[in-house]
Amino acid sequence: MMTYEYLIDLFSYDAQIGHLIRNYRRGRSAKGTRTTCKDRNGYIVVGIDGKLYREHRLIWLHHYGKFPESDLDHINCIKDDNRIENLREATKSQNKQNSLIYKNNKCGVKGVWLHKQTKKWCASISVNGKNKHIGSYKSLEEAEAAYKAAKKILHEF
Repeated sequence: MMTYEYLIDLFSYDAQIGHLIRNYRRGRSAKGTRTTCKDRNGYIVVGIDGKLYREHRLIWLHHYGKFPESDLDHINCIKDDNRIENLREATKSQNKQNSLIYKNNKCGVKGVWLHKQTKKWCASISVNGKNKHIGSYKSLEEAEAAYKAAKKILHEF
């Protein structure tokens, strides 16, 4: 199990760039370098003793001396920006609130889609893991405004 003391022996934390820097040399990895390997979700991962850790969780441990009790949210939504001021503890629901639009979103507005049968723009928002329909609108702008208004009321992140 990863401990604070073991992590401090292995890595230093560069606060300016938000990355862990190796205090050791292993294989082709030189002392003083950082890891740049990303997982399939875009998070930087670090291999230690045969186990992969997401770098932002190790940085939290390095900074606070303990792993986060819940998920970590990247405030600016950039998954490889691991500066400590860009990280905050969050529940799964809170973390989802602060996410980018899905890749398959065709209109470019989060929480809005075109209903093909009615030809109206629909807006919905997720609250505590459940999808809530906000309404149907004649224009994309109206649907976007409705989503943003609901987000201000229903989402804390």
